[in-house]
Amino acid sequence: MRIYLIRHGDPDYSTDSLTASGSSEAEELAKFVGTLNLDKIYTSPLGRARETASYSETVLGMKAEVLEWTSELKLRATDGSDLAAWDMNPESLRDPEIRDDEAWHQALQKIVKESDVWLERFGWKRSGYCYRYVAGAKVPRGVQVALFCHGGFGLTWLSHLLNIPMRLMWSSFFLHTSSVTTILFDERSQLTATPRVISLSALSHLYKRGIAPSTAGIKANYF
Repeated sequence: MRIYLIRHGDPDYSTDSLTASGSSEAEELAKFVGTLNLDKIYTSPLGRARETASYSETVLGMKAEVLEWTSELKLRATDGSDLAAWDMNPESLRDPEIRDDEAWHQALQKIVKESDVWLERFGWKRSGYCYRYVAGAKVPRGVQVALFCHGGFGLTWLSHLLNIPMRLMWSSFFLHTSSVTTILFDERSQLTATPRVISLSALSHLYKRGIAPSTAGIKANYF
C-alpha cells in the first residue's frame, strides 16, 4: 500500500480557502497527481484542503471522499505564545521538562483510533508497531491512495505511523504547502508491513514550473 499525504495549497486562513498562489500550486500539483496510479482520493473537510483536492478531482475524473478525522488540529502552544502547538519553539518542544498538554494526548489518541479504522478498510490491521494484512481482505495489498490534508494533522499522523514521538515530529520536520509525502507499507514478510516514508514534503511539481515554495507555516528564517 502507498499513501500520498498532501498538504493543501498556500492558504488564506481567514476565509479557509486558497490564495492565488495556492491555486497555482494546486493546479500544478494536480498534473503530478494525475501521473500517479491512484485507486482513491480523500480529503479533509476544510475548505482549503477540499479546494486543493478539486483540481486533482478534475484531472483524475474522480471524486474525493471526505474524512472528518483528517481536519486540522486545534491544538495551542503551551509556552505562552499565540501559536499552534506544532509551531512552538523547537527548544521548548524538545525540552523533556515540558509536559504534553492533555489536549495534545487526546488529539493523538483520536487520530490513532480513526486511523486504525480507516486502514482496516484496505485490509491492514494494526498489530503493535506494524500492520498485519487480514486474510481474505477484498482490497489488493498494492492499493494507492492520496489524502489532501494539513500540516499539523499530517505531522501528528506521521508521528503515529512512524512511531516517532509527536513533539519530535513537530519540531524536526515541516510539510510545505502542496507538498507530497509518500508513505510505503514496507512488507518485509508476507504477513506484516511497517509504514515507511520514502519521500517527505516533495515539491517537484513546483520546481518543474519554476514556482518558489510558499513559506506559509515557517516561523523564522527560511534561508
